[in-house]
Amino acid sequence: MTIHSFWRRLAALAVSATAVYAQTSTPSRTWTGGVATCTNGLATPSSPGGTYSDNYGALWNVECGQDLTGAAYTNLGTNNQGIYSCFQNCDRLVGCTAFAYIGTVTGVSSGSGHCYHRTQAGSYYLNNTVYAAANLISNGTPQLPCPYYNGTTFTNSDGSVWQVFCGFDVSGTTISGGSPADMPGCMTACNALILEYVDIYILDGQAAGLLGTFTDTCGYNYTIYCTTDNNPSSVYSIGASSFVTCMRLCDNYSGCRSASFDGNTCYIKTGFTGLTTSTNANLGVLVKYIPPNPAYPSPLPAPGTNTSSGCGTSLPAGVTPDGASTTFSFVNPSDQVLRNWTIHIPRFYNINSASPLIFAFPGNGETATNIEGETGLDDSIVNPYAVVAYVNGYALGFASNPAYSPQGQYSFVDDIGFIQALITNITSSYCIDTGRIFATGHSNGGGFCGVLACHPTLSNTFAAFAPNSGAFYTNNTGGSQDPTTVEPVNTPVEALCLPGRNNVPILEFHGTNDGTISYLGTGNRGSPGKVVPSIPHWVQDWVLRQGYDSTNYTTSLTSLNVYMQVTRYQFGGDAGQLGIITHYMLSNWTHNWPNPASTSSSPLNAAPIVMDFFYRWTNTTRPPTYNPLEHGLGVFVDFLGNIQYYDGFLIVIQPSDEQQQLRQYAIINA
Repeated sequence: MTIHSFWRRLAALAVSATAVYAQTSTPSRTWTGGVATCTNGLATPSSPGGTYSDNYGALWNVECGQDLTGAAYTNLGTNNQGIYSCFQNCDRLVGCTAFAYIGTVTGVSSGSGHCYHRTQAGSYYLNNTVYAAANLISNGTPQLPCPYYNGTTFTNSDGSVWQVFCGFDVSGTTISGGSPADMPGCMTACNALILEYVDIYILDGQAAGLLGTFTDTCGYNYTIYCTTDNNPSSVYSIGASSFVTCMRLCDNYSGCRSASFDGNTCYIKTGFTGLTTSTNANLGVLVKYIPPNPAYPSPLPAPGTNTSSGCGTSLPAGVTPDGASTTFSFVNPSDQVLRNWTIHIPRFYNINSASPLIFAFPGNGETATNIEGETGLDDSIVNPYAVVAYVNGYALGFASNPAYSPQGQYSFVDDIGFIQALITNITSSYCIDTGRIFATGHSNGGGFCGVLACHPTLSNTFAAFAPNSGAFYTNNTGGSQDPTTVEPVNTPVEALCLPGRNNVPILEFHGTNDGTISYLGTGNRGSPGKVVPSIPHWVQDWVLRQGYDSTNYTTSLTSLNVYMQVTRYQFGGDAGQLGIITHYMLSNWTHNWPNPASTSSSPLNAAPIVMDFFYRWTNTTRPPTYNPLEHGLGVFVDFLGNIQYYDGFLIVIQPSDEQQQLRQYAIINA
């Protein structure tokens, strides 16, 4: 795609300096009339001066007939704008905090003279040749790309995003000129030309990679990539003559997130889960900008509390934010077994901001690629900030499987040591918020979340867990106990579940028609055979282990599938931690990750619920306690004699064996 070098970074004069403001007595006068003038009783050198607020909101102290001891580092003319120009110039200059003006003032923004700008004001002294001197009292709103956004990105008023490099120019052919009032005006003018040139020039084999960010006529921002394609598959295709036309088609298609364009056809897509390579040199991708979920806190600036040693480290070669996931491997030092994982970098990743880290573990016999596709955690709407490590099990399994127990086939594999080494590897290579490390998984991978939650050390390292269809094998010999009452509820590699803390947040999804890991448990499963507890018993065991009573807040939720029911059980309300243990019972659901994008019959979309749960239980502004009765919720007694809460709607749940197991504990001490 030839655009003939229209993409140019902003350039502006920059001087490296440390800003130090002069300390003066409080001015006794506020300037009026739009600009500071040394008239109206302030014409003599002994006048006390006054304050002046310029067009960018910066507040200045102005002293008439006085100069500054601070050395001037630049001398600029005023273009017949008088002292007015000095304020505007200083706003634009990196490090400028003061100036002296020698010249005349004939109007609000007229006059002739020179501005002598300073990085340090020093002190004032009388100088009859100086019209006035001024020092900055407080910065205005950072509206100007330079100096406030030097080396970072600036979002213009039209929504376009620009990289800013103050004091630099760039090579390339100039395609147009003009006289905008300031740099944002230059950006706006450039955007108009960008769309014009995108429309005019056809795809002709532009080098693969990022082309730029553009704003279409509807005001939406799109990022364009050349000689590439993206996932998922298209849901609709239509003829189009240009990228601009394809943008408009995406604007008008409900749910459109991205599109591929080959010069003739626009392929509309309702998601964006990363770029893929293409052999078609005429193919490009446009991705609509959707801002991150405002409910999710922005990553912490580094260095700071809970920011890892990898902050400030450039991404490895071939790894890009919102790009295709990349596979890495190392030999685990604790067992000398070669292990590998796939990592996805979120769209809004910044090497100087600490991102959350999610570990996702696939089911037995499945790979990192499987769990990546199942969860949808690559979607930047669902997950704008978190790095995701999709981990392959050795022989496609994890230590929650009896085959990895001391008596099993893979007893030599040290999964605990591997995860500890992998955390060290990732946190030293990427900028990670060590207070927001999470684990999720499916089936055997879900059971492995239970192993990590039971571990004395890793239960502290991981902030929260979210297994789905978890295979929560115990270390109890198969056939020895009833799965609804089995004790202890341990793991194949841990004789006792001994988390290193209380208040471990756990979210679990499970289908009542799960034909692989039964909702009601299994008395003898795996090799060697072990007892798998019923899901209600496993949930209750975690509730009691952490010191909560068996009270639960039960809610019947809307299902995406009319043939299935979704019931949520939340525990911990008695300790002011309602929902810290949460279980979703999915009636008639099978042994799959609930994701409508991958399985159309899903009763819910688990990924957003998982992300909300992770952020809720690591949010420092979260109220310290939560109890439904304190939040205006009503109560009623259901037909089983249990007191239930409701949020303005009546909860009606048909009784079943599995519900009885949870509800037998649901008596509320009202």
